[in-house]
Amino acid sequence: MIVYFAEPIDQDQANFVETEFRAALQNHLLRAGASVYRPATAWNLAEIGRHTSTVAEKVNRTALAEADLIVARLPEGTASVGVPMEIEYATRVLGIPAIVVGVGEITLQANSMVWLVPGRNIAN
Repeated sequence: MIVYFAEPIDQDQANFVETEFRAALQNHLLRAGASVYRPATAWNLAEIGRHTSTVAEKVNRTALAEADLIVARLPEGTASVGVPMEIEYATRVLGIPAIVVGVGEITLQANSMVWLVPGRNIAN
């Protein structure tokens, strides 16, 4: 099983508790036998050029298209536009089910391909 791990990398990378939570979740998935692709740990866009960021986007889209499941962590108080867009694309266009831990937007709540797991805000 290939799991695409979506996370709001543009908003909360400095949050150590979230980083630890995501690492633990990734390790759990790996122990369960899944292959996990995390764009947040695959690329350091601050250190690579514009051309490479285009390559990174293509690789991320390819990884998403090959995934069997998308897992996302959306903590309360962390704004993200990209992750809900990835989830909507994966579920509605590609037909990939999603598990979302944390706060789900109203569109995610109405999506039958999304399983919302309420999560307390572990950052507090």
